[in-house]
Formats: sequence, C-alpha cells, structure tokens
Amino acid sequence: MDSIRHHGTINILLKYCGWAASGIACDINCVISQVIIKLSSHGHRTSCKEGMIFVSHDPIDVETTQIFDRFTKEDWESYIDCYFDAGDPDDADDPIAWFRIPSREREAVIHLNHRAGKYVLIKLLQTDAVYEKIDLQYIGFIGYSGARAFASARLC
Repeated sequence: MDSIRHHGTINILLKYCGWAASGIACDINCVISQVIIKLSSHGHRTSCKEGMIFVSHDPIDVETTQIFDRFTKEDWESYIDCYFDAGDPDDADDPIAWFRIPSREREAVIHLNHRAGKYVLIKLLQTDAVYEKIDLQYIGFIGYSGARAFASARLC
C-alpha cells in the first residue's frame, strides 16, 4: 500500500497479491463488490469527506489521476455523462465510483458492481481546509477471487 499526497488530496494505492505467498493458489485478480471506508471517531478532525475509487487490471499512475484532485460531485457527474456511454469506465486512469462519507455516520459503503482488477486507487479529496493528518479507522473490501464461471452449461 502506498499513500501519496497531491494538492491536499490523499491517494491510497493498493495492489492485490492473491494467494501467491501461500503457494496454494495464484489468483492474479479479484472482484470487488463493495468498499467500506470508516473514519475514526477519535483523534484529529478530518477534511476528507468525499472521494473517488479507481480499479484496474493495469498499474494505476497516480500522476495521471491528478486532474481529479479538485473534483466535486457535480464535476464527477459531468465527467461521467461526457465520457462514458454506460457510466462504466474501462481505462485505468478513470474513476469508477464517487463516494461521500456522511458526517454523523463517519462511514461510507461504496457499491462497485463486481468490478474486477488487480490495482485499486482510493482518492480522498479535501473538502475543507488542508490538514496534516486524517484519521481512517478502516478500509475494507468485499468481493472474491478465483473462477466464478461454469466449465460448461446446457440450455434446457
């Protein structure tokens, strides 16, 4: 996991490693259905309440995603309307989801529609003043790895 800060935006770059270390299986990709981001209820006040998620089979270049660092929800919606017919980006440098973390709940559950990939970039956007530190309690992923298709099928 790498964390890179640009213009007050925090980029968390993750790479799925599969079970290669155990020698049992070598899944090289996974499918993510949900991401859960929870802010800490203790400690420093955070200004990151919105963000975007990128998922790709190819490495994600954080530098090329800087154009999204100052995006708002309205910018996101305009971008999706202009560049994606079905609202389903295919490029590693395109965001696939927008999220907002409600102040009271301090948690967001982001549905990704079973997106497959090896690399995930979570871009936490600054919505207030720039703080030196943000407190994240938890980032969790719900999904699966390995084959999820039938070897053969027959229509009845």
